[in-house]
Amino acid sequence: MLLSSRRNRFENGVYKMQKRVYFVGAQSTGKTTLSSLVATRLRWSYIPEQARVVLSEKGWKLGEFAKDLYKAAEFQRLLIQRQLAEEQKLQGEDFVSDRAFDGIAHAAASTLIAPEIYNSLDFKEYLGDFRTFGSIVFFVRPHVQLIEQDAVRPDACWEAICRIDGMLEYVLEIEKIPYIPLESMSMKSRVRTVEGVLHAAGVPYYGC
Repeated sequence: MLLSSRRNRFENGVYKMQKRVYFVGAQSTGKTTLSSLVATRLRWSYIPEQARVVLSEKGWKLGEFAKDLYKAAEFQRLLIQRQLAEEQKLQGEDFVSDRAFDGIAHAAASTLIAPEIYNSLDFKEYLGDFRTFGSIVFFVRPHVQLIEQDAVRPDACWEAICRIDGMLEYVLEIEKIPYIPLESMSMKSRVRTVEGVLHAAGVPYYGC
């Protein structure tokens, strides 16, 4: 399943490294708004958050999982599998992704299967891929002012958001994944930081 074998391609006789931009972070931090904007400005393929897709396909609501650990576990497995599948579909294309390995934090918070997922060969290979050239990870940090209730996470609360944020930071650090923290609450500041990092990485930026 190793994705790195699919990351690169030959284009017009020239070897080209696939570039991947990921936005990770807890719920209600503005990742979807930011990642969608960046994908549009880059004119790259976009991988949206898969939770909404899976919930819609299964007819589930997040509120159901608090009392059903088996359903919660199935949901988190599906999310991680779907993320990997969506990346595989793109093969050599450059893309922006709204989330990446975020599912492991949610699995730890709401299920009993986090060790099983985390220690699986496929997931370990996936985490290792973030340490390779071509991968840029932005870690979007939470602000209490940004919490919004929505159809996917109607019970979002600051304590739960901080738990997920902390677990994701742990994964980033323990796995030695290079990342750029986005601490500002300002969308403009976030976009300018992303633009600066991508410019330094040699990524052409077209703007709106």
